[in-house]
Amino acid sequence: PVFPGNSTMHQIEKILEVTGKPVEKDIKAMQSPFAATMIESFSLNEQTSLSDICRRSSSEALDPEALDLMNQCLQFNPEKRCSSEFALMHPYIAEFHNPDNEPTHPHGPIQIDIDDNTKLSADDYRERLYREIQQRRKEAREKGHQFVRKKGSIAAVLQSPID
Repeated sequence: PVFPGNSTMHQIEKILEVTGKPVEKDIKAMQSPFAATMIESFSLNEQTSLSDICRRSSSEALDPEALDLMNQCLQFNPEKRCSSEFALMHPYIAEFHNPDNEPTHPHGPIQIDIDDNTKLSADDYRERLYREIQQRRKEAREKGHQFVRKKGSIAAVLQSPID
């Protein structure tokens, strides 16, 4: 792992050592009352560059395009962070980009409402995400959407009645 933390808080601290402490505007963009308190609790010493961290774990220099993509993904502010669609078009992984096999959810991002003060295991998060996806599929079917398999991926297609 690039940021080997021994807890969620320690891992966030490791990430902030690279990204630096976010400004107030970026903390507010998290829309979490817990975020500001959490960030204030960190006493960050020296900022480390992502390239230095990656160089420590590998003898060869990291591709500048890889560093650029990682930096864009590590933006604290979700409004500044690159989307999955943008990341798939990034030059570093562009050769793997296949728009015909990368459907997007037709009803916006899937979000799971979890209280910031609730501590869950990775399995619990995974289960909640799975339940949310199942619920969205059920709602989509009820609204006249049909999920179809398209080249190995699930895509939602709106069924329109024939007039």
